[in-house]
Amino acid sequence: IFSYNMRFTNHGTRPLRVLSRQYEFRDGIGELASQVMPSQPEAAGVVGFTPLLQPGSGFEFGSGVSLSTPRGEVSGQFLVMVEPTLTGDDAKLHERMEESDLMMRHAYFRSLDAETFYLPLGTLRF
Repeated sequence: IFSYNMRFTNHGTRPLRVLSRQYEFRDGIGELASQVMPSQPEAAGVVGFTPLLQPGSGFEFGSGVSLSTPRGEVSGQFLVMVEPTLTGDDAKLHERMEESDLMMRHAYFRSLDAETFYLPLGTLRF
């Protein structure tokens, strides 16, 4: 088992929310060990969260994957949304949705007309 910790830190000036992930873990001989594609339910959020990162704040999580070799690599990306500024009933709905289950929350955030971008993970070898 390869366990890892990852930390997101918002060094920008706008609030950001991590919506989903896409990655591939490969063992030391290049065989696919685990994969999460955007169309899979497992892609929603990050370990059950859709963390909101205010400027200067961060979010850390840990997870793991089973590999057949002592070495491997991971590559992928994260979908990030610029948190919209909402008022009135829209703001109240947004607050309620932050407390809903992951799949409902993910669908709601993806439906917003907010700026999104992909944050590449690159390839990390271990």
